[in-house]
Amino acid sequence: MTHTDEKPHVCSVCGKGFRQLNKLRMHSVIHTDERPHECDICGKGFRFANYLLVHRRLHTGEKPYSCTVASCNMCFHSIHARRMHVKLQHVSSKRDDKEEEQLNERERQQETATSTASLSYTCPICGRVLTDQCYLNTHLKRHYNQRDFPCTHPQCGKRFFSSSELNHHQIAHTQIRPFRCSFCSSCFLRKSNYKQHLKLHK
Repeated sequence: MTHTDEKPHVCSVCGKGFRQLNKLRMHSVIHTDERPHECDICGKGFRFANYLLVHRRLHTGEKPYSCTVASCNMCFHSIHARRMHVKLQHVSSKRDDKEEEQLNERERQQETATSTASLSYTCPICGRVLTDQCYLNTHLKRHYNQRDFPCTHPQCGKRFFSSSELNHHQIAHTQIRPFRCSFCSSCFLRKSNYKQHLKLHK
C-alpha cells in the first residue's frame, strides 16, 4: 500500500487522505482542542507525548543533542533546536550530500514527532501552530532569543528576530512619522500609538 498513491484513510473533518491509519490518527488530533499530555511541572498541555517530552527538558535543563559541527560545543534540548542552530550559526559549514543524508536519516530515526504536513509548522516547544515554515523559524528564534538582525545605526546596538522587525525599528531613527492625526498636528511612528491617540478626540 505504501508504494502506491492510494490514500484510503480519509479525515472526516477536512478530507485529507493518508496511506496509513496511524498517520490519520495523528492528523486527527489537530482538529480538537484536547491537550491530554500535561506537564507535571507547570501544567501546560500538549497534543502529543513527544511534544511534552521536549517541553520538559526546558524545565530539567537536559540537552541530549550535541551540535553536529566538530568545533562547536553547544548542546540542545531537541533535534529541531539543533537543526535551527546549525542552519543559522554554521551556514558556512558545508557537508557533502552523502553526509547530509546520513545525518538526516539519524535524526529521522531519533525523532518521534509526526511528519505529516499538517503538523509540520507546529512549534515543538510551546505547541503553537504557525501558517508556514518562515513564521515557525522566526517564532523559534524567540524561544532561543536568537536575534540575527542588528541595527546598523551608530550607537544603537539593538538586534531583532527578523528583517521585518529590523526595518520597522529603523524608521525610528528617521523623522518619518507616517500616521498623522486628522484632528490635530500629532504624528506617530506606529499605528497602535496612532489609534490610541485617536481615542483622545472621541
